[in-house]
Order: sequence, then structure tokens, then C-alpha cells
Amino acid sequence: MRETSIRSLLALAAICVATLPLSASDGVPGHVKKWEFTAGHALRVYLRAGDLKVIRGDDATHIVLRYTAERHHQDASDLVRLDLDPRGSDVLLSVRSPNNVNLDATLEVPAPLTLDVRMFAGDLTVERVKGSKSLQTHFGDITVIEPKDGYPRLYRSVEASTRIGDINGLDFNHEHGWLGHVGEFAGQGSYDLRAHVGTGDINFQSQ
Repeated sequence: MRETSIRSLLALAAICVATLPLSASDGVPGHVKKWEFTAGHALRVYLRAGDLKVIRGDDATHIVLRYTAERHHQDASDLVRLDLDPRGSDVLLSVRSPNNVNLDATLEVPAPLTLDVRMFAGDLTVERVKGSKSLQTHFGDITVIEPKDGYPRLYRSVEASTRIGDINGLDFNHEHGWLGHVGEFAGQGSYDLRAHVGTGDINFQSQ
């Protein structure tokens, strides 16, 4: 039964990887979109497929999305749909494009904020963004980058889990798993970090 489940997950992963777009070509123009946003609020991001990097921006009152969209070596930005939906103290940013569009995006955000990112397929990187985080991708890797010794200093708790994949970069208080892994870490900070991957790795880096 377990072997059948594992084979099914691997087959599904292979199908999803096959539908991901190829790397963007040089010369595809970049695009920029800016929205008003107040630091301290919650930002929820949904990206269907593509690679996303979230970094701390210099603008304290806006979020800025910089992206390229490529299909057949041509600009495909007209196929990208961006929607910002304020919901009280929360803001939902939705980024959608067809599977055959290679979307590569960098999101600049004020800090601190509560960050919630949900992705179906693609790699997610969050670099030095202060605040609590909940991060998820079904197919792809998650990388979190903090300053040296940042994890015990910034976070009260870190929970990471993969169905198929590894967890790297932290000495967890509790860790278990074989094909997938679950790790828990307790620090002295005030923020919480949750990261989950279906098929892929979770990497915690200090720079």
C-alpha cells in the first residue's frame, strides 16, 4: 500500500514538472507593478506556477512586483493576470498565468509583515523579510534566507515538512521521516515560520 502511494506521488510529480515552462530567454522585457500597502498588515500571495522571490523593499508604503513572462521566446506579459484584493487588515495578491508561460517574479515588501504564500508549482525564496511566515508549494523548493544566527534570534518556532524531499540548514529539536521529513525548531524570537512542500526540498540559509 505504501509503495503504491509512493509511486502515485512520484508519477504526479513527474507530470507537473513536465508542464512547467522552460527557462526564460535573454531579451524578454521586465515589467513592474506597484500597489499601496502598509507595513504590519498581512500579505497573502497566491501564484499558480512560476518562480517567486520575496525580499524586503525600500518603500515602506508599497509592495512592488517585478517580473518577466516568456512563451516561445517572446514576451507573454499579456497572459499574466494580477489581482490585488484588500480584505480588512489582510491583502490578497493573486498572480496567474498559463502553464506554458515561464514566469519569474521578485516581490519587494515592507517589513515587518505577516506573509502567507501559496504556490502550486515553482520555487519560492524568501530573503530577510521580517515577520511571521506561512509558506507552501506543492511542487518545488522553498528557501528561506536570514542573517547569520537569525533563526534563533528572530523566530519563536519553526515548523517544516515535506512529503517527498529533504529539509536542510537547521538543527531541529525534533525531526523525523524517511521519504518525507518533519522538523520542529524553537528559538527566542517573536515570529513563527511554517514551511511545507509536497515534492521538493526546504532550505534554511544564513548569510
